[in-house]
Amino acid sequence: MKTKLLFSILALAFFTVVYSQAPDRFNYQAVARDLTGNIIKNKPVKLKISILKNNISGVAVYSETHTTSTNSLGLINLEIGSGNEKTGTIKNIHWGEDKYFLQIEMDKNAGNNFSLIGKSQLLSVPYSLFAGNGVQYNMDLDCNENSEGTIRYNNDKKTMEFCDGESWIEFGNGNKPTTCGENFIDSRDGQTYPTVQIGNQCWMAKNLNFGVFKESIYENSPDGHSDVANNGIVEKYAYDNDTSNFSIYGGLYDWNEMMNYNSTEGSQGICPDGWHIPSKDEFADLVEAAGGNQIGGKRLQIGGSSGFNFELGGDRTLKGGFSPTASDSGVIWTSTTGSDQKRACIFYFAKDADNVSSHCASEKVRGYSIRCIKN
Repeated sequence: MKTKLLFSILALAFFTVVYSQAPDRFNYQAVARDLTGNIIKNKPVKLKISILKNNISGVAVYSETHTTSTNSLGLINLEIGSGNEKTGTIKNIHWGEDKYFLQIEMDKNAGNNFSLIGKSQLLSVPYSLFAGNGVQYNMDLDCNENSEGTIRYNNDKKTMEFCDGESWIEFGNGNKPTTCGENFIDSRDGQTYPTVQIGNQCWMAKNLNFGVFKESIYENSPDGHSDVANNGIVEKYAYDNDTSNFSIYGGLYDWNEMMNYNSTEGSQGICPDGWHIPSKDEFADLVEAAGGNQIGGKRLQIGGSSGFNFELGGDRTLKGGFSPTASDSGVIWTSTTGSDQKRACIFYFAKDADNVSSHCASEKVRGYSIRCIKN
């Protein structure tokens, strides 16, 4: 009577690590049953294990045999990589470069008359054993179906990433803690922001520039409008619709987009993890620490003594146009709403002006700069 093996790859809870190197074997457990479903108990059997490359009918890059016995429950326990009659070398399998499949054959009489039991794609094993091949440092390596499972270190973001077959996905630490005064790297896009301690607050010392460009369309409507939408994508305006201005002034955002469509004062909005949109009171504390409304404006601007270095970047107007000259003025949003739900609080800076002014009557569809404050 022919037999079949109902098998499953176990979750890899542990490996035996030798000499601090990645293991070259992994655990496998199966239950042997005959065609009627009866468990084959306490019987010697021989299995041939093969690892196939690329697809379920691919070439075997490694194979081995195991002579073992089922127990009283019909269980077979093996360590793939520690068998006999080996062909190929498991250490030389480049798990991250291709897909691999496990093929199981068995002789129920422990001989060499093998029958095919089944095939299945290896999923967990390649990711675990990939450590034996080392982490990739090649930033030009394309992520596609051929490099699925590859792990690399992103030197720009200082993060670990793996290829899911389509794109590089960050995992592990995410945004590492930043000591104020050090550069902060936004792991979402790799951009670097200097930070500065002013009073008891830690601020980004550069205008936020996260998201994708959205063209601002001028419409001669007295009520104004927004060209961004709550679509799950962070969208930003460029001053004068010129994307080269992003590197100088950062992005311009309307209030709702900045808040990630959350109206709670002090919420994270579109700031990175660990940072949030400042409230009116938090920004007022900043101004006070810089010398107050009458002299703090110049100290907070680029080159000022505070180190806040606000780069005046103009603004997007109510109707979708832009202020005449970007470097003549700049506005920073807060997360505090005004007296009605269509308006919010801002701080206004003018070129070379000592003072800084504020009010809570700015329409939320306007586009202003953002500074994030650390939680």
